Amino acid sequence: MKAKLKNKSAKFFPKKSAKQLDLDFKAEKSNNHYVQLGGSNRFTTFKFWYKPIDSERETFIKIQLNFVEKIVHKPTKHVLNAIAIEYKKEVDFLFPKNAPMALQSPEFYCYDLKEIASEKIRALLTRRGFKARDIIDLYMLAKKDITIKSVKLMAFEKTKFMLRYLKYAEHLKNKQFDENFKLGEEQNLLTKQPGKDFEKFAIETVKELNELAEEFRNKLKEKA
Repeated sequence: MKAKLKNKSAKFFPKKSAKQLDLDFKAEKSNNHYVQLGGSNRFTTFKFWYKPIDSERETFIKIQLNFVEKIVHKPTKHVLNAIAIEYKKEVDFLFPKNAPMALQSPEFYCYDLKEIASEKIRALLTRRGFKARDIIDLYMLAKKDITIKSVKLMAFEKTKFMLRYLKYAEHLKNKQFDENFKLGEEQNLLTKQPGKDFEKFAIETVKELNELAEEFRNKLKEKA
């Protein structure tokens, strides 16, 4: 698997594209600043670094290749909305070099929304830390009637699948969310603020996730 991953990764390295887009990237598998192997070498993460024009802090675009994820729904192709179409004249004038990329609507294979919801839940339960953005994603999905309850079985199967890796099992074993939820700095990253019902949703969701973590732990003990 490791040899296969390295071979796939080597073919993927888009050095030319990174250079064209003024992104800092080096095709060095041993350099964790740009390339990270994880999941017992079963997935790889590429980081393309850049400095936003309105910030001195360097950040990155992340692309991850995963060869072991348990997919339930087949991804389907969708046309993505252009990121700046409403500012076409301004973008054409101010950024003529990058305007074509910002204004195009490319086609991508995308996860089914239920797949995304169940992956979010799996990540929340098996990740060492906690990312408030996952609660925001669950909030947006709930607006489309995709709730934790509606994907609980799928989330359990995905969680069980990932517990083959020791660190994820340890994270679930000790998982307990702080029910005093605060959005914090991540609120500044939102282009559109959540509705007035978000705070109530977040508190209820964190409580539900704690109950779900306990339920999953008990189910896994029964199956052991």
